[in-house]
Amino acid sequence: MKVTKKKLLSFLMMGALTLSTANLASASETNDFPDQDSVPTGYSIINQYPINESSEVNGPLKLDSNVEQQDSLKTQSLTNESATDSNYIPELTSDKTYMYRELKNESNGESMKQYVTDAKVAAVPGNKDQSDVQKDDKSDITVTIRMFYHSKNKGGNTYYGLDKIYYRYEGTPDRSKISTVTGRVNQQGPGINDNAQLQSSKIQPQYGLALGKTVLVDLKSKGWVEVLDGGLLTQVGIELLAGISNSGIVHEFRAPFFITGQF
Repeated sequence: MKVTKKKLLSFLMMGALTLSTANLASASETNDFPDQDSVPTGYSIINQYPINESSEVNGPLKLDSNVEQQDSLKTQSLTNESATDSNYIPELTSDKTYMYRELKNESNGESMKQYVTDAKVAAVPGNKDQSDVQKDDKSDITVTIRMFYHSKNKGGNTYYGLDKIYYRYEGTPDRSKISTVTGRVNQQGPGINDNAQLQSSKIQPQYGLALGKTVLVDLKSKGWVEVLDGGLLTQVGIELLAGISNSGIVHEFRAPFFITGQF
């Protein structure tokens, strides 16, 4: 079949449009927080709830954005090199928890609940020297997380375990940039197996992380043991340490997102 220049140009334009649309869809999926989580093996869904106001609950655990102030938990924090004071201090601007699903264990009939916590922390300039940062320097960086976790009951007590966490830094690209992101996930406390658990995992470092990009921390393959709500030193969550490049200077922004038992 003879293809004219006009038809060939039409085909090329259609192909370019298709590729462009696919790329946009991919970017949207990558940079948004997923609202679905896979059903754990061996469980079936009893009830499923949308992640919106209709399923919002008082968090079964307390999200503490100032956990770094608790001396007893510092040993499970980031590496010693990160123990210096942050250039930016975290300010928790919102956090909401939703009942996500009620599941049943097909082998023994036991129930398990799944929750989602959404939280946002802003990077607020701390007390700085004029030589370090201009007094009117302000950060527009925020970091948002979506944390999937579940609860199990044993002997009248409730135990919690992380499933996965998403995080995303946002801001104005021509004003601030993220040079590095490191961190750690903790799930520690008295375990459902009656043994103390000090479960911790470093987050894979991100370099030059694009603002608006969503990063997944998948914990399902860790095989971690659920820990007691309200237990001694119970700590469940994530701590992020970012280098923010602003006006040619890299500032440190430490953001802890720990949900801890009600003491």
